[in-house]
Amino acid sequence: MSADKNPIDDIYGDLPPPRSAEQIAKEREAEILEEKKMAGKKRGADVISTETEEERTKSKKKRKEPAWVQVLHIIRKHKDSRRPASWRNPKVTDTKEEATEALKKIRNQILAAPRLEVAFRKIAKEESDCGSAKKEGDLGKFRRGKMQKAFEDASFALEVGELSEIISTDSGIHIILRLR
Repeated sequence: MSADKNPIDDIYGDLPPPRSAEQIAKEREAEILEEKKMAGKKRGADVISTETEEERTKSKKKRKEPAWVQVLHIIRKHKDSRRPASWRNPKVTDTKEEATEALKKIRNQILAAPRLEVAFRKIAKEESDCGSAKKEGDLGKFRRGKMQKAFEDASFALEVGELSEIISTDSGIHIILRLR
């Protein structure tokens, strides 16, 4: 190192500069997409799917729906939730928008993690406003008709191992990871 160079300026040496959680989440989503494409090739698929999101949704609807699913979930309640209280906070005062933003950050953290399920379970245990936090967000197996419709529809629409987008119900704001 030259004498006129400040060692603090060279803290990263030859390493690339640090990435934000959002950058890591985007890269992880791209990796997952690539892994899915490669998995299709390994199963003998001749062509990588170029389906649009709409076509993929129709395709999901055509496949046989399972009798039950098992999911992990994280919920953030807000002041307009059906029951605005939780084990974490006896009187929830966050707005729906604040709860949504908090869950978006949590979702990005999970996507940036090397092992999705492990990260989801750890964060659910600390951040979920549901009693299932004690079980790392695990709701166990359930059939249709047991959960609020938006939550249930999202749970059954997910592929095994897939993380949902933000879901809103009367209970609060959720993210879901389907296990089975």
